[in-house]
Amino acid sequence: RSSDLDGKLESSQTTSSTARKAIFTNLVRNVIYYFTVVAVTKPNLQGAQSAFTPNIYIPSPPPSPVDVTVYVYSGKSIGFRWVFPPTSPSLEPPKGYTIYLYRGTQLVQSKNVTGTFYEFTALQVNTQYQFQVAAFNGAGYSHPTALVSATTQETPPSAPQHVRALTVNSTTIKVAYDQPQQLNGKSKYYIITKVDPDKSKKQYFVPAGIQMYRLITGLLPYTTYTFTVALMNDKNQTGAISPMVSNKTAESVPSAPVNVRTMPLTLTSIQVLWSRPLSPNGNSSTTKCNSLDKETARASRRFASSAECS
Repeated sequence: RSSDLDGKLESSQTTSSTARKAIFTNLVRNVIYYFTVVAVTKPNLQGAQSAFTPNIYIPSPPPSPVDVTVYVYSGKSIGFRWVFPPTSPSLEPPKGYTIYLYRGTQLVQSKNVTGTFYEFTALQVNTQYQFQVAAFNGAGYSHPTALVSATTQETPPSAPQHVRALTVNSTTIKVAYDQPQQLNGKSKYYIITKVDPDKSKKQYFVPAGIQMYRLITGLLPYTTYTFTVALMNDKNQTGAISPMVSNKTAESVPSAPVNVRTMPLTLTSIQVLWSRPLSPNGNSSTTKCNSLDKETARASRRFASSAECS
């Protein structure tokens, strides 16, 4: 015979004296049942009733956790917390929880834990993830909770790749570069830093996504400049700086020599002296000295004769 917690007779079975067992079916989960056995003789004389068995119930899987909360800690980690709802004393408590981590429709991780908090680490930067959790006990699993979403934080990008400085002419260098290997978020500006020979610096801002180069103009001829490039994200975080690259502008026509002066040497010779041009604009190896006939210079402003001199 079986009865529920209130002592109400639920069912009874009659078996042979040799069977000594009975199976009760179609019982209700999470209801405590008591069982007692009575011996009956052939003339249907009922004997003494055995003592009731201890509390016996059919366990069932636990209910689903509630109050799921996520905490974004960084570009690499997200915390995940939940609450197990209060249950009837007759319910078997959960032995643990299985938590699921998805990226899109792909299951990335699943973990069995005993507590009600877990932190996922080594995640991808600026990436959306989905989380859910199910409780389990000896009878099985609860329904998983609804998916909750969170996105890891942006972090500064890595350095732009393949930075190069290309000579265009005597006053212009083209600085070109490729996208960083790790953007780690949304891009805002590429920052090109020019270092002059005197170590002074100037920065140029190129909007990301428009072009992957910048013409640096207004430079001095035949002068070496050094450049680096970095990427700024939409959080105004500047990423790693590229290795330095250098190049020299092309040669150009030099300016006039300065401090030109003459000195008579003899009745038929004059020494001409001068200083180097303020802007050589190249690798000067020779200087052309010109003598002018006075009358010709007045008439045509052209050189009458010339000589090469060092």
